Amino acid sequence: MENQVSRCGTCFDCPHIYPQRTKKDYQAICETRQAILTQPTAVSFLKDRLNPEDAVDTVENHIHQIEVPTLVIAAECDSHIPRWHCEVYRDKIPNAQLSIIPNGDHDFVQTHSHEISNLLKIHWSELINLA
Repeated sequence: MENQVSRCGTCFDCPHIYPQRTKKDYQAICETRQAILTQPTAVSFLKDRLNPEDAVDTVENHIHQIEVPTLVIAAECDSHIPRWHCEVYRDKIPNAQLSIIPNGDHDFVQTHSHEISNLLKIHWSELINLA
C-alpha cells in the first residue's frame, strides 16, 4: 500500500494522522532525520535539549500561572519525552496531578485513546463533585 511505510529510525507509519502523505514523503522525512544526525553540531544541540534545565525552559517561566485543576498525562515508555519532564509539569502547575499510561509510547494519544478518555472522565467527574 502506498501510504504505508515501515519504521525507519524515528519515523513511523501514520497514515491515519497524515493520510495525504505517501511512502515517498515518509522516506524523505527519514532521510532528512538521518542526515541531521550526521552533523555533530545538530546532534549536540539535540542532546542538550534533553537536559532538564534546557527542555523545561520553554514553559518554565509561565507554567506556575496555570490556575485550573490540571491533569498531566504521560506515556510510561515514551521514547521522546522523559518522565521527569512530565513530573516537572506536575510539580510546577499548582494542584496538578500526573497519570501515567502503562505501556504507552510517544504516540500514546493514538494508541491509548480509550485510557486517556477514561482518565479525563475521572478527572472531570472529580472536579464536578468538588464544585
